[in-house]
Amino acid sequence: MPVARTLFKATTLPRAIRRLGFVQADPIRAPARAQDLTLRHRVEDYRAGDLESRHARLAIDEGCLVNYGFLPREARSQSVGRTPPYDLWNRNCEHYATWLMGEKPQSPQVNGAVVLGLLGTVLWLAK
Repeated sequence: MPVARTLFKATTLPRAIRRLGFVQADPIRAPARAQDLTLRHRVEDYRAGDLESRHARLAIDEGCLVNYGFLPREARSQSVGRTPPYDLWNRNCEHYATWLMGEKPQSPQVNGAVVLGLLGTVLWLAK
């Protein structure tokens, strides 16, 4: 997702999560955690730790896509509990990002790798 599409006027925590589609979380306590850095300019009056302390009361869930994080409940079907349903060829982070943008889930990098692999095979066989 292009960065410009994720920059928007500060709003509420549930609206920001819904608009972003997924917020990666750092499970290890550190001075600057990914979720706090992502949300601090996108949520009005956001303070470090707000997501963890408030998510149970909001319509968002914890889950794993490719990374652990928080996502709107309507996107829960893309997550399976806390076990990442990762599949390089059919369900990687690019598939999820294109799905979130309302497009058919796809991975241009995987498609490109397949084309290059086929081209390499043809060239090798042509020797």
